[in-house]
Amino acid sequence: MVSPDDVLDAMQELTAATGRLPSILEVAKAVGLTKQGVLHHFPTRAALDAAVTRRVLSRVDAAMRAAAADGSPTEAYLRLSSPESGDRVVVLVLMAGLRRSESEALANEIEQAVARWQAMIA
Repeated sequence: MVSPDDVLDAMQELTAATGRLPSILEVAKAVGLTKQGVLHHFPTRAALDAAVTRRVLSRVDAAMRAAAADGSPTEAYLRLSSPESGDRVVVLVLMAGLRRSESEALANEIEQAVARWQAMIA
């Protein structure tokens, strides 16, 4: 059975591979579902975009907190600000989340997260 996390994993993998957020149909094919199967987990495109954006925010928050605890938040912040390979997907998803966001609340969440990360290196 395909879980919501499987759908989000596929979305992130496809984003990393193509440099853009994939269509719902592309995500569905990657996890062996129909478009309706993906929409069962995320009823709208906006809900899917928000879920993957929030997931990335959570992961970056965890990485920044760990880096701050190790005394290297500036290095982590700079690495994520100038991404290569695996970190590229994080930036692509966040930027796409900002561009596609129909939700002011999601845009505010992204801005607050960036402010948290900047405060860690101040």
